[in-house]
Amino acid sequence: MAALPLLLAALGAASPMHAMRTCAQPTAASQTRMMIFGPSESQKRAQEEQMKVQQAMLARRRNPKATEKYFKDLEERREKTSVQWFDKFAWQRKADSADYNKMDEFKKRLSAGKIKAHTHTHARTRTRT
Repeated sequence: MAALPLLLAALGAASPMHAMRTCAQPTAASQTRMMIFGPSESQKRAQEEQMKVQQAMLARRRNPKATEKYFKDLEERREKTSVQWFDKFAWQRKADSADYNKMDEFKKRLSAGKIKAHTHTHARTRTRT
């Protein structure tokens, strides 16, 4: 989530709402096309899909059991993601000892496909402005 402000800044948007307002506005040509011909089939399908998602969300909000199940599933997904994230970085912070070596752990994770080796051979250069 911390990358969102950087992404918005790169796009020239001041806030998420500003980005939605500026990105969602159709061009004059597409507005004219919509007035004459109506929405395209893909736009109709997208609207129908959005309506189904919205109706499902409203139904879930009205049903206490469905709401409870949704939040339970949400917490399980968050817990799983947190464990994966912690596992990704915790081994790098662990100090080397007689029974633990970071390079051995790196090679083990590399062969298991959990991480990828850096393939760039050139040195990074920094330029100051």
